[in-house]
Amino acid sequence: TRIILFDGTGDLTFYNSRRFKLLTYGNKYNSDLNFHRIPFGLNRYLKLNDIIKNKDSIISEIKNISKLLSDIIKEGKKLLIVTWMNFKISESESDTTLNITRESDNPNFKLTDLIKSNINSYGHIEGVNYDIIHYQSGLDKATNKFVDFDSIVFLGEFHVPNYVVDRFNSEFYTGTNIEFYTLYQLSQAVCRTRIRKHNGDSVDIYFSSDWNESIIFNLSE
Repeated sequence: TRIILFDGTGDLTFYNSRRFKLLTYGNKYNSDLNFHRIPFGLNRYLKLNDIIKNKDSIISEIKNISKLLSDIIKEGKKLLIVTWMNFKISESESDTTLNITRESDNPNFKLTDLIKSNINSYGHIEGVNYDIIHYQSGLDKATNKFVDFDSIVFLGEFHVPNYVVDRFNSEFYTGTNIEFYTLYQLSQAVCRTRIRKHNGDSVDIYFSSDWNESIIFNLSE
């Protein structure tokens, strides 16, 4: 069977494939990318006792981050925020989510909702001045919903577990790695913005300070 797959990031996901012949070309987009670093003091994986003990400081940090994002929006940016859906509580047997506002387990808690509420308090309107999604929501790829956005922020370092990449390589007979897979996810998200209009308008990309410098460099390349 001969199959042709059109995949914009196939040079990352189908890298070194034993089954697919990769055809690609350079300069797929013509927008200049401007990279920025922003401070960030949160860790996604926390111990239950620590998060209860430090609840006030965590909420305070979220408010500070929301104020920073508000300031970016006030500069006239139409900002797409990509962040974690929630925190993870690291326990010996399992990971659970925790509602940091009520000190109780709550599977319905979403960090995105808390940030959204804070940003709205500064007078911004979701869908007009900004939008917020979480990693692997499905809205970080294959949609034109954010095609008018001129800026994107990756708030909180994110990568899939190694077993996800191992499974992908096993199923598709490829040789990608965790770095390429992360670049694939970031590239897909960046290409939700106005870069896909192909009219040369620049895009501002903000990374929180917990992201590795090499990932940012490789994304720019």
